Amino acid sequence: MCIRDSIDTAGGLALRTELERPVDSSIATINLNVNYLRPATGDLTATANVVRVGGTVGVSEVIVESTTPDGETVEVATGQGSYRVFRQGWD
Repeated sequence: MCIRDSIDTAGGLALRTELERPVDSSIATINLNVNYLRPATGDLTATANVVRVGGTVGVSEVIVESTTPDGETVEVATGQGSYRVFRQGWD
């Protein structure tokens, strides 16, 4: 999975944790902003935080880290996603 996809997926999944019925609801990406900081040299780990979830739109911020050949974990990208939230029973 590429860095952009990791940010998009982690951001959307983080929003689901804030929904009352996450399995029955849907999320679609509205906007995705990615800042590439340095080349990734190992496996990627994406950590997402929910900024806000409203009635129909949610925003998440994501940090992507990678392990260097000498074992150090470094940030390789940051991102922010805006998502349309389709809540079960709301639309």
